[in-house]
Amino acid sequence: MALRETPDMANHLPRMLANQRRRHLVTQLMTAPRWCEQLEDLLCHGTSPTGYGAPLEPLPSDEAEDVLASVRRLLERWRRFAATYAAGELEDVDQVRVVSETRRWARRGLEPAQATLSFDE
Repeated sequence: MALRETPDMANHLPRMLANQRRRHLVTQLMTAPRWCEQLEDLLCHGTSPTGYGAPLEPLPSDEAEDVLASVRRLLERWRRFAATYAAGELEDVDQVRVVSETRRWARRGLEPAQATLSFDE
């Protein structure tokens, strides 16, 4: 079925694109703490970013802290930007979800392990 453009679509398309950009901005922001943790593990503990291979020599603590402080400042600026231009989306992702969602995500996370570890009797 082909999508027919209607006059109403022409009015809503710019707003829809803006909504998608705001959601993308917030989604990227939500992944930043995990990236920051990985960077800290690399700089301070010598953990390989791939998770495999020989450990790396950590940076001296003052050097690592300088890098991490810069990253934290950047992330704070990013959060302020998102709070200004995507306040509704940011508020939505900051709300704690109900425990049933936690259970649903846990089941989803366990499915690959269950499939891998299940044996036919």
